[in-house]
Amino acid sequence: TYRIDSMDVDGLDSSRVIVVQYLSDVAAGTDSVRCSYKSDCGTGAVAKVKVPLLAALAQPAAPTAVTATAVVTNVCYGRKVRYSVPALISSTATAARATSYNWSFVGSVLHATLGTSYVIDSMDVDGLDSSRVIVVRYLLNVAAGTDSVRCSYNSDCGTGAVAKVKVPLLAAILNCPPISGNIPVSKAPSVVTPIESMSVKLFPNPTTSNFNLQVVTAGKEEITARVLDIQGRFIQSVKVAPNQTLSLGSALKAGAYFIEVRQGKEVKTTRVMKF
Repeated sequence: TYRIDSMDVDGLDSSRVIVVQYLSDVAAGTDSVRCSYKSDCGTGAVAKVKVPLLAALAQPAAPTAVTATAVVTNVCYGRKVRYSVPALISSTATAARATSYNWSFVGSVLHATLGTSYVIDSMDVDGLDSSRVIVVRYLLNVAAGTDSVRCSYNSDCGTGAVAKVKVPLLAAILNCPPISGNIPVSKAPSVVTPIESMSVKLFPNPTTSNFNLQVVTAGKEEITARVLDIQGRFIQSVKVAPNQTLSLGSALKAGAYFIEVRQGKEVKTTRVMKF
């Protein structure tokens, strides 16, 4: 529960000053530090003092606000919103410092459906926990007044209070074709749909051990595959060579995950299951 953080180089017996680091909360009025003098005739009487850290540090306060800014509003099944919060806050006399971000998504469209109704379109390279700003792309219409994006700060003392904002895309775009199977792509009769430059294969899916990833592409840019959990939090990143079959996920626990493959501006996300 504690350790000596610093003292004189010859040890406790020669130290007039010591610094103690407490690894857990200190109980009020119960713990004390004591010291006595030693002599050739024995050890003298003890002086003592109560530990002054009587109250546990609180979790960090909530971000002052989650700011939502619509980025793309007029694309069927492809509207985007940028969400941002203030930078991580420092510690105070009573609250721990914030160490990372904790994003969450709640509502009839958002909850537990990452990859089928919305995707994280961009964030910091190290994942949601390190991202102050994220961009969410909505693949379905957002239910008015029900869905929200939330963020809190993580700390060594736990996760703090939540700040939240309603998704600003409340109305469906007029004349969007209905969804039937995969999300449709509108095109004029005279336009030929271009051949995809990148094809991603993941097998077996579901699996009980590992997934095999193969990326077929004519592009020359570097290919990166990221493993995300069901909340979109970063787990692992690997480089992939074109047409290479790469094994990944052997260390993952049972559950649902997303494999995001990115080459240049092209991104494909696949949901996978491990039992």
